[in-house]
Amino acid sequence: ATLAPETDYGKNMAKIFEDEVVKLGGELLKSQFYAVEIVDDEGVVLPRNSFITDARVFGNKPEEITPEEEEMELLPEYEFESLFIPDKYQRTYHVASSLAYEGFPLGTFKPTRESEPLLLLGLNSWNNPGIVKQYMMGAQFVDAFWAEEDSENVSLFVEEFKAEYERSPRIFEALMYDTIQISAQALDLEATELIRKREAVLDGVLAVELTDSQTHSIRFDQNRRLERELLILEVDSDGIKKWENPEEEKKEEEEKKKEKST
Repeated sequence: ATLAPETDYGKNMAKIFEDEVVKLGGELLKSQFYAVEIVDDEGVVLPRNSFITDARVFGNKPEEITPEEEEMELLPEYEFESLFIPDKYQRTYHVASSLAYEGFPLGTFKPTRESEPLLLLGLNSWNNPGIVKQYMMGAQFVDAFWAEEDSENVSLFVEEFKAEYERSPRIFEALMYDTIQISAQALDLEATELIRKREAVLDGVLAVELTDSQTHSIRFDQNRRLERELLILEVDSDGIKKWENPEEEKKEEEEKKKEKST
């Protein structure tokens, strides 16, 4: 399911997500959008911090609930297993809080003993320590760069950047680093008199294969789109960490057992 802000960005991301789900053989069971601003009685536009009504409708509850129904603590009705929220981390938590208030099991919150937590999915706008809160535990999101990645290449880049600027690099600096790497390699590949031609520069860019990318960029395809393997990150009680595929972990354990037995 998707629950997205009613903005151009939110609608675009929700559409891309739906297309990918269908392409992989899945099914999108529900999609809903919410306003990100409200207008008060004096006509002043204010950011929203509560999404209770949206959460109530999302759970197939009546938009208006009587005091009697509220005392009954009606649980939401839904069939999906994961929920995609393409919003910035500050607002996402307000949305998650509203969903939990309406009885959706999120993070460490369970409305009943049998409740299975919904998996929240997001984008790199969640990559901030401020996302580490109760209802976001176990949530997963993607990003092209993570300063704490256990990689010699990334560690060296972060160390040198910190020494120069006294802070960790962000995604924009990592992207700029990769852009310079691509440009340098492309020009080096075409370091002949042909470099004066735009076509030669393009051929050089298309021929680049990055082996030490900070943002997991690999190469440009023939449609000039950058191929990249994004990181999957997870919200944990200790902070943000790299998501580990349970199937791969299981396979590694089995291989270790085989090695010990031989």
